[in-house]
Amino acid sequence: MLLERGFSELLCTQLTVLGARTVETDYGYLAMVTVKESNGSTTEFWAGAAHRADQSTARGDAATDALLTHWHGSVVVAGAARLVRSGACRAAMVIDDAGVTTYGPATEFPLFDGPGISSEPGARLAAHTSRGEFRALSLGVASAMLNVVPGGMNARRVDEWFNALEAALD
Repeated sequence: MLLERGFSELLCTQLTVLGARTVETDYGYLAMVTVKESNGSTTEFWAGAAHRADQSTARGDAATDALLTHWHGSVVVAGAARLVRSGACRAAMVIDDAGVTTYGPATEFPLFDGPGISSEPGARLAAHTSRGEFRALSLGVASAMLNVVPGGMNARRVDEWFNALEAALD
């Protein structure tokens, strides 16, 4: 299902739609979605609902309600939180219109500015310091900075997430 594939990539997790129901009302459509999230040894269940004028918008907004409500409605915040929870990253910081959101232990992120460093939308930055490997992605409306746990698999997960975020904005 498109919902599972699209949200799984954006949220760095495995999702299964357990149930989805849309009911026509006098004023549009009421949609309800229940989702199972599996991330390593952790399993969580989410549910969302939305009432909209058309059926597909109601279903999409119900899924968004289920999966993003606790993360300021942001796939960037939700994905960063899940990368930390899964152990791929030690810490994450997201800067967006909601402010600064952090996950994991307090971390001194390196400065990603200076001569020759671009912070334009789509810019990817990496820094290797004595404190670890850091990666950042600027999306224009939001920026994510991650302290990646050493290992090729973790770096690949971060790259795949960055790719999914950029593809979603195209």
